[in-house]
Amino acid sequence: FWSNSSIQQFLDGNAPQITMRDLFHDIREQYETFMDVRDERILDLVTVYSIGTYCHCLFDAYGILFFNSEKESGKTKFMNLMERVCFASLNATSPSESSLFRQIHSNQPTFFIDDYEGMDQNKQRSIDLILKVGYKKGGKTSRTEKRNDRFITMLFDLYCPKVVSNIQGLDDITLSRCIPIRLLKTQTQKGRLNPL
Repeated sequence: FWSNSSIQQFLDGNAPQITMRDLFHDIREQYETFMDVRDERILDLVTVYSIGTYCHCLFDAYGILFFNSEKESGKTKFMNLMERVCFASLNATSPSESSLFRQIHSNQPTFFIDDYEGMDQNKQRSIDLILKVGYKKGGKTSRTEKRNDRFITMLFDLYCPKVVSNIQGLDDITLSRCIPIRLLKTQTQKGRLNPL
């Protein structure tokens, strides 16, 4: 998100001009600084995916970026870096299941799910629904909510960019909606660099 001073610069017409090419290279350079990847195309893919989160509503579908790798491969660090770059990042570990639906419906954030297999089963069921339905524009689900003394059925739009990491893999239906990335164990000093 922009700082107040950056917003004021923009409103005054004094914001620095940057080309899409420069933006791509600046973001990719940050990922390359901290991430130990053997295939440089991963950096290109993650950079383009990150930029695309700002205009995902222009597409009919936005695949789930899926880091499926063993321990100590940098999955969590890669996701932490992406959270700082992607549009309106929302991490699944914090909000309750009911607020996830509201936040996704209202904000269309980039939704991050780290350590998917380690989540409690109730939350995992809600996230399964979000993953299966929300990869495509128009993907909605209904939920019943209590308002005063009445129950009202609400329709939630779950379409937004999503980034998932785990070790075990995903079911076939969810996997068919994914862009899988396989990271190998970190072997250079980049593994020790902390971007936080």
